[in-house]
Amino acid sequence: MGTGDCVWGSMVLTYSYLLVLTRTCIRFVSEDVFLSKQFAVFMMLLHLRLLWAFADRKWFLEEGGAWNAVRMFFKKQGGEMGVGGAVAGGAVAGGVKRRRRLELTNERIASMVFASNFLGILCARSLHYQFYSWYFHSIPFILMGSRVPIWCTLPVLAMIEWCWNVFPSTVQSSGVLLGCHLAMLYLAYVHSGWPQSC
Repeated sequence: MGTGDCVWGSMVLTYSYLLVLTRTCIRFVSEDVFLSKQFAVFMMLLHLRLLWAFADRKWFLEEGGAWNAVRMFFKKQGGEMGVGGAVAGGAVAGGVKRRRRLELTNERIASMVFASNFLGILCARSLHYQFYSWYFHSIPFILMGSRVPIWCTLPVLAMIEWCWNVFPSTVQSSGVLLGCHLAMLYLAYVHSGWPQSC
């Protein structure tokens, strides 16, 4: 195994092989940085930090944050777990009405699953072409869940499709994909209407 090799399961992939078959980070960082353990740890910690930010400030905002949502989930209310049902009132703190019970609707669960999967894609060191099948169905949900007009989100969807149809990936297609992913992250975090509609 050479210095430019990346171990993937039991396979050893060379950096040049990954450069042809992948996109995103590999196009913007040097080989030494890409193959370093520190970069892998940084990307993992970034992923965990983004998940926590979404859990605390988006998904469970009305429960008072992620820790309160966990407490509500395990708190016994009337002999059952505190999940489901309609909201029976709630305290108002900081302009946000807080729920007394953890309410999980289909839309809310879908938004959590799709956004967490997208955050994993965003923080991946390299994206192989089959990864597109892991999240392509969630892109319209994430984009249309924002409060931005549809005519602003459709170009992002079209550009992502274009990026994934470029083979082999280029610096331009990878840069556009990264830009679209960052725009989706911004829309999902800042302009999402999910907490109010759940």
